[in-house]
Amino acid sequence: MKRIIATLALAAAALTASACSTDTTSAPESTTTTQAAANYTYSPPSRPATQPPVAPESTSTSPAAARNKPAGYISEATWTDGEWPFTVAEGTLMCAAPSRVTFTANRTMYAVNGAAKKAGGFDDIAAIWKSSPNGLKADLTPVIDAGLALC
Repeated sequence: MKRIIATLALAAAALTASACSTDTTSAPESTTTTQAAANYTYSPPSRPATQPPVAPESTSTSPAAARNKPAGYISEATWTDGEWPFTVAEGTLMCAAPSRVTFTANRTMYAVNGAAKKAGGFDDIAAIWKSSPNGLKADLTPVIDAGLALC
């Protein structure tokens, strides 16, 4: 029994030695594969040419017209709904649920309608609310309507 085990161990060692051999003369197929691999040049898959997206041309040459503005941005220069009601030149209208309309100008958020005033936490619009030539305050109804349209 010991003799059989010793013979098997010798056979296993001989097989392991021949499997680890780096002699390529006994394996002509691997030489052919190696030569073919040496002649291979990688080329990435072709892709269709694409054009980068192009922004639409602006009709204005003003740098201010080119900057991004939020959806509720309004300004005295672009206001077309009657008299501009504020003493500041521009700002951003916002609407918070359920119907709180606010106007932000110079980093201050003002309550425009009753719902925003009732909610609290906003400055009083009276600080920037312009008076009309007749002595009354300018009409805020168009501003409130524009703000509610954002809800």
